[in-house]
Amino acid sequence: MSKLKLKTLQDVSACAAEVLLAIAGNHEDVNKNNSTEMCRLWDNLNDHFAPPEVVKSMADELINLRMMNQRLLAQRIADRRRFVKPAPECVLTVVSKEV
Repeated sequence: MSKLKLKTLQDVSACAAEVLLAIAGNHEDVNKNNSTEMCRLWDNLNDHFAPPEVVKSMADELINLRMMNQRLLAQRIADRRRFVKPAPECVLTVVSKEV
């Protein structure tokens, strides 16, 4: 599991949302043509909230979650196949005759 706390992830998300709003031109304080303020937003995101080690940790967590989901899906499919194919009739007759 990730070493990042939920608060850290929420801060990264909020800061990234600000950058995306500014890029889209919808930020109330920063115009996308104002390079000084855009650089400030990007620097804030990269230096304080999402430095490379945080981004790597987030990516590792997502990779682990996806791999776990793939394993669970494969297991679910295998379970479905096992229960969909009933035992052969010859096995069932042997069991019913023994009882």
